[in-house]
Amino acid sequence: MSAKTEKKEKEENKKLIAIIIIVLGITILALGTTLLIVLLNEKDEAPYDPIKNNMVDGKLKYDEAAIVLDPDELEKEVNDLFQKTEEGYITLSHKNIAVSNDGENFECYIMNSIENKYDLYINIYKDNTAQEQLLLTGLIAPGKGIDHFKSEIKLDPGNYKALLVLTQVEDDHETLHGSQLFLALDLIVNGQ
Repeated sequence: MSAKTEKKEKEENKKLIAIIIIVLGITILALGTTLLIVLLNEKDEAPYDPIKNNMVDGKLKYDEAAIVLDPDELEKEVNDLFQKTEEGYITLSHKNIAVSNDGENFECYIMNSIENKYDLYINIYKDNTAQEQLLLTGLIAPGKGIDHFKSEIKLDPGNYKALLVLTQVEDDHETLHGSQLFLALDLIVNGQ
């Protein structure tokens, strides 16, 4: 091979390498641009909204799982509820919010329903771990309740998801009846 031919081949190889590099660069740039466009146009999934997701033409739709009871079935259901109450199930009349201005004295409404057969006592815990007791009442007869309480622990301003526990006691005032009810209670402590 002559020096001239060898020089020409080297130049052609350099041109071929340059063309390959340019094509690869354009391909990488095109892929990057496409990926960027796809990512920017991707919409965030909206949080689940039960009201919005159950609307048709701006109106709430019927729940297809709902059961309509005829009057005889409804009467049977009510009688079953009264029987369960007779057997010691707990019914309650309450508001699920208690409010305090000082973190100790709370206004509330918690009643042992008149339909209940047994006395009960109330525990309120700071949260659902039931580690920090805020209140333990004495026995509360059916038809009676509390509209305020003083917390055993002073709470800082803020909102708390407390645990309300109701425990029924037999007529001897010593034996737990075995029925307990656990409910969430929102405690709101206003700033001082």
